[in-house]
Amino acid sequence: MKNLSQLSVFRLPNEEAATLFKLTYEITEPVSGSIGELGLAAYTAGSQFMLPFYAQVSQIQKSELTEQITSVRIVCNDLSSEINRVITFESKSRVNTKKDAANMLKFELKPYWDLSRKSITIQFEKTGEMISKINNSPELQAAAAEIKIDTILTELETKNITLTKLYKERLLEVSSREESSTSLRPQAQEGYKLFCEVIELSTHFTPNQDLTNLFNQMEELRIKYHALIPKEEIITDEEADEVDTEM
Repeated sequence: MKNLSQLSVFRLPNEEAATLFKLTYEITEPVSGSIGELGLAAYTAGSQFMLPFYAQVSQIQKSELTEQITSVRIVCNDLSSEINRVITFESKSRVNTKKDAANMLKFELKPYWDLSRKSITIQFEKTGEMISKINNSPELQAAAAEIKIDTILTELETKNITLTKLYKERLLEVSSREESSTSLRPQAQEGYKLFCEVIELSTHFTPNQDLTNLFNQMEELRIKYHALIPKEEIITDEEADEVDTEM
């Protein structure tokens, strides 16, 4: 019998768990009429348990700091893009000193080239790392001055410090309010577990193309969310039997 990958859902933070549940029921909705009576019953009950939990988590995640964070992050993204544009432009300069400086920076800063596409935590951590790397290297500082991005880097450093501070303040604020959502999680979590079990059984005993496609999509989601659990938080099958876990 083909089973869904093991996922210790209880190890996921409330926000990630709520999103996983919501996405699972959203991909089920279009084929809910093709998953059998038992599957439909599990889907209906599970989605009803999910909705208040998801709504509560979403409300908790709201913060007056969110707008400020978004605004500062946009500035950081613009500054990073400007730095990349200047480096790319000067790497083709006919002035050898500028060309050499730009190519040095392009090579050394390659790991930080697309940080605006990363998660916000990776973005501000790696931006700080990049700035430190430049500040601790006379050669890179000279190269930045040569192509006149030193002042842009200074502004980026200041804005990145602000972004980091705001994000951590919001994290503390949200964490202090998050406990209230745990009261709605057990039912939502149990509903998700039951739904997964029903889909596994239905795919095995009464298969059809819609069920197979749904099973595969649910598997992709589980693999994705499993990757969000820190390695030290992942438990073995034996340990899972000893605690209240999700499948």
